[in-house]
Amino acid sequence: MLKVYEDDGSWYRMFIDDKVEYVNPINYFKEISFISSFYRMQDLLADKLKDYPEKIKNEVFYKKLIEDWEAHFVKITEEELDKDFLELLSSKKKNDQLRLLKGKFFNRNSLLKLIFQSFSEFRYTFSRYTSEKLPGNLKQSQLPIIIELNEDQETVTFIGETSLTEGELKNVINHRKKIVANFLDRGNEWHCFYLTYKALAGKESWNSGTPHYHYISDKFGISREKLVEGIKEGKMPSSPIHIGLKNYRDSSEE
Repeated sequence: MLKVYEDDGSWYRMFIDDKVEYVNPINYFKEISFISSFYRMQDLLADKLKDYPEKIKNEVFYKKLIEDWEAHFVKITEEELDKDFLELLSSKKKNDQLRLLKGKFFNRNSLLKLIFQSFSEFRYTFSRYTSEKLPGNLKQSQLPIIIELNEDQETVTFIGETSLTEGELKNVINHRKKIVANFLDRGNEWHCFYLTYKALAGKESWNSGTPHYHYISDKFGISREKLVEGIKEGKMPSSPIHIGLKNYRDSSEE
């Protein structure tokens, strides 16, 4: 967790978790929800509750933590999920996986629902790996803490110190290679749903630039170890499976 201040006294909180391995996904996302909710409440209510005993403050915070998580959990469990995604978890052949996922889309919380059900019904654990490769010879130490491409797609807003020009920062956003890979594991069986920021930005040609996930599994002839190694190096094998994201650009949530 990182708190970043701007010159005008406003600030951002960032929660960074680049590597998660073999966890109970429901407990993991519950913990993330608790942490983010706790700090948000602490930031918003600290002054209002400063004269209250610590026990009372903790009771208020804990009640709100539970309420936030339960509301989020219900939203996830009520999400629509195509039954073929659940059948996928019991599939034994690559051709069956290709058939099951042909033309499929995720709604706003569909992947999270699949991750949760994969654990509760099929005992799959959850892992997540990310990597980021910057263009040219740039290093992370040269970047400000936050960079955002503005709506005009030409200018950027950033927080923190940097020696890079606005054009160079824009180039970082447009040409960095970022991968986020979600794994479901059960023994030697695994399923990987991964995306690239290029795909989210509509800069891959599939389906006229529709944001999407890719899919690969143990049935594709690659070891999990080699795949994770490739992710860390910013490389992924090609996959014929694309899972579109409905209304992604209209969503304020991942």
